[in-house]
Formats: sequence, structure tokens, C-alpha cells
Amino acid sequence: RARGERVLCVTQEARYVRSSEDHYGVDPETPADFDRLVQEIIWPLRGMVYLWGIDLESADGEALSQCETLCGAATAVVRALARRGGGPALWFVTRGAQALDRGPAAPLQAAFWGLAAVMEIEHPELTPRCIDLDPASAGTTIGPLLDELLRPGAENRIALHGGVRRAARLERCAQAGGAALRFDAGATYLITGGLGGLGLEIAHWMALKGARCLMLAGRSEPGPAALERIGQVERTGCRVRVFSADVSDRQAVERLTEAIAEAMPPLRGIVHAAGVIDDAVLIRQERNRFRTVMAPKVRGAWNLQEATAGIPLDFFVCFSSAAAVIGAGGQANYAAANACLDAFVQARRAEGLHGLSVNWGAWDKVGMAARMSDPSRERWAGQGVGFIDPGPALEVLGGLLRRDATQALAMAVDWGRYLAGRRMAPPLFESLAGRRAEGEKAVRAEWLAEAPAGERPERLLAYLRSQLAATLGMASPEALEPRQRLFDLGMDSLMAVEMKNRLEKGLGVSLRSTLLFDYPTLEALAKHLGEEVLGLGPAPLGAKRETPQAGGDIGSLLAQVEALSEEDLRIRFAGRKGRG
Repeated sequence: RARGERVLCVTQEARYVRSSEDHYGVDPETPADFDRLVQEIIWPLRGMVYLWGIDLESADGEALSQCETLCGAATAVVRALARRGGGPALWFVTRGAQALDRGPAAPLQAAFWGLAAVMEIEHPELTPRCIDLDPASAGTTIGPLLDELLRPGAENRIALHGGVRRAARLERCAQAGGAALRFDAGATYLITGGLGGLGLEIAHWMALKGARCLMLAGRSEPGPAALERIGQVERTGCRVRVFSADVSDRQAVERLTEAIAEAMPPLRGIVHAAGVIDDAVLIRQERNRFRTVMAPKVRGAWNLQEATAGIPLDFFVCFSSAAAVIGAGGQANYAAANACLDAFVQARRAEGLHGLSVNWGAWDKVGMAARMSDPSRERWAGQGVGFIDPGPALEVLGGLLRRDATQALAMAVDWGRYLAGRRMAPPLFESLAGRRAEGEKAVRAEWLAEAPAGERPERLLAYLRSQLAATLGMASPEALEPRQRLFDLGMDSLMAVEMKNRLEKGLGVSLRSTLLFDYPTLEALAKHLGEEVLGLGPAPLGAKRETPQAGGDIGSLLAQVEALSEEDLRIRFAGRKGRG
């Protein structure tokens, strides 16, 4: 206000209230309150600043529950803006989510950074941005924060620490050389998620690297396939013990560490690979979905740290996800949980403890990849994303342990192709993107405009057919009928996001997030884009217009999203709901 800006404040209350012209209160657990807020506030807005998570300082059970609530509230904001048809830039302000120079850390606040990474993919129209403030200088950050909020530019992951403005970048790193990694034959190593495909691969690799005593923790008893794999591990000369424990249960973790202390060699290392998924697009995410996914990842890591306090661990490795860094459609909760895991490791380092977080891409042959269909694999390949074979992946892990790394992104990816598929490449990818290829330019609109007027509608329809076929993984675009409903063709809510992003990039225009729900056939979509967006002239005679509902109230359209099956989405992005 001192800078001449009008500021509307929204606080957490037990119910919706407007206490003054510029002050509103909402219940963070009531999504309808956010719909009402978006309807009643004065538009246009220059930006929305989400500060509710800035006081999440610890990572105990109560704070985690609050974090889950606030993540659910953030998705309610996105949903409300989607109902309206869009909104201003959305800023997430945190304090200590990024532990730079091994300073103080607040791991739970990193959840909003993971959430924003997925928003970049699903809702780029909201231009999500994150600013992290220095927890060591809380009283001197208001001025720099305001400067940042009012500063134009593309930077969207910023830390204001120690009087210095820093922007996030990914940098390539070389593999470590030197002596081969060997584990201590006189120590015990614990693997959580140890009975899943990933955990068993880790166990076998560790045994081959000298480990002679492993504790595999999982929520259920091992099945026949797991028992067979455990037998292979034991034939290397390694003793394997299985312990049923849900790592999100603190007492269960205490029993687990007590069992190691009573009957096994000293515990010297932990690989925390437990996790579950519960995928859904952002407008279908809510608190319970965050709770489901964050429990084993975040609460599990915290419980393990508490139970091993005072034990001199050689390493504490967390299996995180690439989604936390680069985003992944349909995985806002998973990205948030893994971003917390990354920050948890940073916090351990700040306390002088070992910690390594690996943001893995998809592994081949185990977990999700083992259940993925050929069309889904082809779709990923078309986006430049491949699969890491378990053998090379584990050698990467060994190299990271040898070089004493803190965090690394490890995935099989063609960065040029991957970034070409995104609406825009955030500055985070600057050093990986290289020179933008000519094919990335939005030339379709010009190509259509230069065509004879009578040919434009058919050319646009042909282009839309090709983009839809690519999204659906179909080989023959000509087989797509103009009046067939898109969601009857197998499209799901995440594919709708992907298709919209393809069109935005290819046509060089900005489109609302509900585009394919507003215009649910190729014919209706071509008519809308040609006449109302690109100004190319009328569609062919006889084309039937499908009229969308009013932009300010598309609740029934979003209800269609709620009714859509997510089975294909889960297969494409993380396998069926279960252990990850």
C-alpha cells in the first residue's frame, strides 16, 4: 500500500467472512469458500501471493497435517481460478524451503515449490512462481520481496538469502571417478519400500557391493515374486531380514530400529524408497490425496530420522522423483511430497548429517514401467522421456554416494525434445535447452493465415486431427471423426491438458484450461479456434456450433472432469495406485 498498490488480504478463518472492503476470511478446508472469494473480489488483479505456508517451520506430525491442508487449499485456489476462466500470476512465498549454504531449513514449505512445478505444466496461464526468503534475516526481507513481486521477468524460482538474489538452474554433473563403492560387511542397511520391485533391485545391488546384512521394510508380507528375489540376494552371501512396518507410523518405525539393534549388526545406512501414488489433475486434487502420498514419503522420513537420532549413519538416501523438480502432469501431490523430501535432505546437511536425495525419472522393468502399455511408452518417447535400466541407475546412485552429493536429478531424457513439448521452457532449464530449434517456433498461425480463405478451416481441422492423434497415441489422424466427442475417444483429463498445451505452443496463442471441455469435438474446437482465436474466417458450411457455458460458471464442465476415469492417467505417469 505504501507503494501505491491496492492490497486485498485473505486470512484463514472458521467460515467465509468479509470483515472490510479489502479483507476476506476463508476456511482452508472448504473449497466453496475459494469459489466465492474469486467471484467477489475486485478484478483485474495484478497477482495473487500465497503466504499461508510461511510459518511451517518443523516437520512433525501436526505441522505435516497443516501442510496437507494448505496444499489442498492451494489447489482449491487453482480450481476456483479455472472455474473463472483464468487469473493473475500466482506467487508462492516460503521461508527456508531452500536451505542455501546449509543454512536453516523448513522442509515442509518446499511442498509449494513441487506444487508450482506441476502448475507450470497443467496451468501455465497462471504463471506460477516461487520466492524463498532467508529464515536468518526475517526482519529485512519485506523490501526485497516487494521488489521481486513487482519485478517483470521470466524468473520463477527465486531465493532471496543473505541480501543476494539467486535464481534456480539445472546444471549437468559428471559421474564420480575413483574407487568402486563397497558397503561395510559388518553393518546393517535398512531399505524402506524394500519389498517392491525397486527396493529389491536396490537390495541385490547392495549385496553385490559387499553388504552382508539387509533389513527390508514393507507394509505387507512378501509375495512369491519378492521371496524369489530375496532368495537371489541371499545366494550372494547376504543375510536378509523382512520386517512389516508402515514407516508413516512412528511406533512401527521405533519397533523396526529396535529389532535391528537387538539382533543385527549396527545400522549404518538407510535407503528410504517407500512411497505411494494417487494421481489426479490439479482440479481434482484435495487434502486427502496429499495426505495419502505425503505420509510414507515425508512422515516416513521424519520418523526414520527421529528413530535413528544418535546413530552414526554413513548415509541416508531418499528416493525422490523428477516430478518435484521439473513437474509431472497429474502428480501435484507426489511432486509436493518429494519436494519436501529434497528439502528434508538439505536440512540434514545443514545439521551436519548425511543426506542424499535423488530425483529419479522412470525406471525400466520395475515399478510403473513394468505395467506400462506400448502406446504409453511411445507417448513418453515422443515427449523425449525414456526409461533408466536398473543396472545403470544404481551405478548412478553409487557415483552420487562416492562424490558425497546432496541432490541430483537422474533421468533418461532428450532435453531438446522434452522442452519443445512444453508451452515455454522456464529459466530453470536454461543450460540444458541450448539454442531453440526452428521447429519450436509457433508458425502454424501464420501458415494458416497465408492459405486461401476457403482452405483455412480444412487445414486447421487437419492440424487439430494430427495433434489429437499424437496426444491419444493414434497412428491414423484421418480416422478421427470431426463430430465425435473427444472423451469418447479415450481422452482423459490429463490428456486434455496435454492437448491444450500442444495447441498453445503450436499456434502461439493462450488458451483457457477448460478448452476441450468447452469445445468437446474436433469440429467445435476448429470453429472456435478459427473464428474466435485466430480470426481465420468461418468454418465450412453445415458445421454445427457447440456453445460453451458462460466463462464465469463452468461448474458442470468441471463435474465432467470429476467423472472421468484416471486409470489410463495412472498407467502413463506412475502405475496403478500402490507402492512406488
